[in-house]
Amino acid sequence: YVGYYAKEVVNRGEVQGRIKIIDNVQYYINDTTGEFIALAPAISRNAIISISIAERTTEINQYAFRNCSNLTDITLPASVTSIGEYAFYYCSGLTEITLPASVTSIGRGAFSGCNISGIEYNNGRYLASEDNNYFILAGVVDNTVSSFEIMENCQIIGPDAFSGCTNLTSITIPESVISLSGSAFNSCRNLATVTFAEGSQLESIGNFAFSGCSNLATVTFAEGSQLESIGSYAFSGCGALQSIELPESVTGIGSFAFSGCSNLATVTIESDDIYKDATSTYSAGYLLQYATTVRVLTTIVDTCDNSYLENTSNFTTSTSDDGKYTVFTKVQGQQ
Repeated sequence: YVGYYAKEVVNRGEVQGRIKIIDNVQYYINDTTGEFIALAPAISRNAIISISIAERTTEINQYAFRNCSNLTDITLPASVTSIGEYAFYYCSGLTEITLPASVTSIGRGAFSGCNISGIEYNNGRYLASEDNNYFILAGVVDNTVSSFEIMENCQIIGPDAFSGCTNLTSITIPESVISLSGSAFNSCRNLATVTFAEGSQLESIGNFAFSGCSNLATVTFAEGSQLESIGSYAFSGCGALQSIELPESVTGIGSFAFSGCSNLATVTIESDDIYKDATSTYSAGYLLQYATTVRVLTTIVDTCDNSYLENTSNFTTSTSDDGKYTVFTKVQGQQ
């Protein structure tokens, strides 16, 4: 099983590890950190009924317990932070699970085919953490919903949670959410407004999170945002998006994150990492591909190479009335 299901957990020459079986589960143990990754059962999948994951396990690997149809009970230690894609796929005997408060990432399809009812609230389904301090949105019960209120103490919006909710027109992400998983709102083609609540603790937006939201016109990040990363293709195909203001906290934007945003005319950048990436390599997820106005904190412009935007054949330069931003305006006729 390990050879087939385990992802690349050892980069030979950099990390040395070993495989160990503990209570019918195979683990990869990192000899440097001492951390465990649960890989797969050590016995027949049909024979697995109850599992207690070993202490120091930080990750349940992708596909780890797929098709363990007789699995009815699993205990996860407080060390687990990540549950991989399809980790418990079609564990049809699994009716409940309590997640450690440490979990911050759940992969696509992790609990698909399970019979976990979770907590029903406002047409949504949530999984409770062990301290009942927050919940994880597992999926939308009715994808015909036109409005949705996310539970205030929800910390993770799971993969595909709202994917294909074509009647959804607006959503507010509560301040408690720290992770917005991959494809969470994929192909919500009538979603027009996304607002991140004041005090937002959001740290990451996953790959394809808003991909194909063709009518998404307004994305408002909270003041003092803690957002650090925007995944690949996160806003790809959002053709109605006309402006975006990226918080200072953002340090990384995945490939093609804004590809196909053909009306993204105004971009405001408050992060020197993103500014350097977008202008020196013309990457940052195609952020500046269609921009006609680029607003950058003057304090950043004063310390960076601005040769791309200051090229007078591409842009003209001015300063905002308060002097806070340097404004680059694309020369008419330039692409």
